[in-house]
Amino acid sequence: MDASSNAADDGWDPLLLNFIAQTQHMSPQDYRDPNVASPPPPATVTEALSALSDFHAKTVTDKTSFLHGRIITIGVGPEEAERKWSVHEPLLSAKSPFFQRLLNGDAEGQAMTEVKFRQIKPKLFSMFMNWLYGTTFGPSAGTRIFRFPIPDGKNFTVSDYIHLYLLGVSFEIVGVKNAAIDAVYGYFYDENEVRCPDIFDVQMVFKSTDEDTPMRRLLIAHCLFYFFKKKRVDFGHLPNHWLEAFKADPSISCALLEMLAEWGWNMGGNVPPMKIKNRQSFHDPIDVDVYANEAVKREPRE
Repeated sequence: MDASSNAADDGWDPLLLNFIAQTQHMSPQDYRDPNVASPPPPATVTEALSALSDFHAKTVTDKTSFLHGRIITIGVGPEEAERKWSVHEPLLSAKSPFFQRLLNGDAEGQAMTEVKFRQIKPKLFSMFMNWLYGTTFGPSAGTRIFRFPIPDGKNFTVSDYIHLYLLGVSFEIVGVKNAAIDAVYGYFYDENEVRCPDIFDVQMVFKSTDEDTPMRRLLIAHCLFYFFKKKRVDFGHLPNHWLEAFKADPSISCALLEMLAEWGWNMGGNVPPMKIKNRQSFHDPIDVDVYANEAVKREPRE
């Protein structure tokens, strides 16, 4: 990461502001005072976000709103292919202890105005931006939480969401991790098809997370379910690349054995019906103080 004075707005998904408007049940034209003549359209996303903040300030009485204050620039990706986002700093800092520390004063007390993440893929950060503003502009009176689309293998893959989960770990944002869990959970929860995690995704999660991380448990559970499914093509033996992965990281096979032991099966007995726990079982608890401004509530358990 480094700081710079250059600014641009080419990282934003052009549909994101329309998405925000739709979640508020408004049209884009509603983001202005109807009693004032329409201003010229914003030239940059920075101007659009500023206008959005002004509208939000007029319509929301809560003075702790995240959509006021300074806007920072975040550059993502290698220098030759960098994309930039203009983002509300109070929103980032309120959601993420990582950004709170990063953006609100260094040793000399100087607040950063631009940050660069060279190792993060722009697509991944774009997904994070959709979550950040999608949760902020979600329905305020309901209990529905922001959801990503289920991986389709084209626009979004399971690996995309696993990387997003790991980004949530790095940024210390529980909501991002839970939203990624929901998408991965939805992909594997298919009674008509036997789906198994990619062992390379499993390796990446084990390499990048602590023991008993929810994403670890979710992937391990589906690995075990896959092993005992007669419909799988390679029933009766493990693929060689799985064996190689177990040798490279013994903690994966240990986790499989530990979960299998928890199931309490006994030789000679009938195997009881098995079902993956509901997705909330794989969620991290949300800090209600962080999300108090959004009226975010848990959905009832399934």
